[in-house]
Amino acid sequence: MTWRIPDGAIIGITGPSGSGKTTRIKQLCQRSKTFVMDADGHARMRLRTEINAGQCVVRRINDYERAIQTVVELRDDPGLADIEAICLDDMSLLSERIVRAQTALVEKVSPTKDERMAGSDLLRTVFLELCKFADPDEYKTPRHVIFMCLEARWRVSEPPVGQGGFTSKRMVTLGEDAEAVSAVLYGPLLPGKFAMEYGAWMTEHFRLVVNAETQERTFITTFDGQFGAKDSSGLLDPQEPADLLHVIDKIYGVAQAPPPMPQAKRRRKEG
Repeated sequence: MTWRIPDGAIIGITGPSGSGKTTRIKQLCQRSKTFVMDADGHARMRLRTEINAGQCVVRRINDYERAIQTVVELRDDPGLADIEAICLDDMSLLSERIVRAQTALVEKVSPTKDERMAGSDLLRTVFLELCKFADPDEYKTPRHVIFMCLEARWRVSEPPVGQGGFTSKRMVTLGEDAEAVSAVLYGPLLPGKFAMEYGAWMTEHFRLVVNAETQERTFITTFDGQFGAKDSSGLLDPQEPADLLHVIDKIYGVAQAPPPMPQAKRRRKEG
């Protein structure tokens, strides 16, 4: 077999619930046999067609131990040697379960700082072990690695219990008039942001947004003020179609197919 991936892309996709993150996995399955680590619990149902076609393998992961077992399975099982892409869906849910598992007492209102940090360290371990699969120095057959992350609305209040180290906060000014006040907003955080001492962990970070009027999906690829690993090569436009195969081709410099010819014009040309 000739491996088609010279080195793997490491991509984080964040978006609100229902924005179509799992649909991006379906796109990936069109070209590459894809392994899905399912923390969400719905991937097997949503990807049934791709599973039946032999283009997708799904493993349910509920906690850190199961996630690491799955990494070992990917590494050692010869039956998975033809996997070309790995997706973790949904990283935010896995994060919450890992952090909550560090809580000493179930009835506690929220984890302590030490428990949150311990949970974040475990999540980071899962993240880094998966990223190795994209590295040709680690594996002779590198894979694409895609992380899906639920992106809730920014919160003015404290984040919900269990989010732990998977939450960022920033000071913003609310309002544009003289009465404007500053507030702390909380939101989801991908591992690697603000962690410049560890280097660039992720190739790309795409925010999946949905136009409320047209329902059109778009990838926002620009630097978002939190993520220090965003490449500045200019390979991607600030906004790209929400087509995972399209943006991977652009990252790798694959020539883009010309846009389809309008039907009437095509008939005239064929005539």
